[in-house]
Amino acid sequence: MTIIAGLTSQPKQQMTLQIADGSNASFYLEYVPQQLGWFFNLVWGATVINGGRLTTFPNILRQWQNVLPFGIAVMAAASVEPLNQTDLSDGTVVLLLLTADDVALVEAAAFPGN
Repeated sequence: MTIIAGLTSQPKQQMTLQIADGSNASFYLEYVPQQLGWFFNLVWGATVINGGRLTTFPNILRQWQNVLPFGIAVMAAASVEPLNQTDLSDGTVVLLLLTADDVALVEAAAFPGN
């Protein structure tokens, strides 16, 4: 589990995530004021995810867990959703890059019996 560092309050951001298997994923974030939220696009190899919303969730990439060898957790202070443009830069919201082992641990803890 690694904190995704360098997030700012800029409404459009792009970064490269180094995955545990040595590959890279392109991660794009955009704040959409009309919808009061942050949205993401992710490209890893041939897998493209467009228009996902950042919500406080143990693994926002859960529906792709059989395709991706990683996950992304969104943790927020006081259990708030990332609604403000400054939430990524002021510490209200922290994004974590999860390894496959982290994803398995999150699944077992958050969704027992699945």
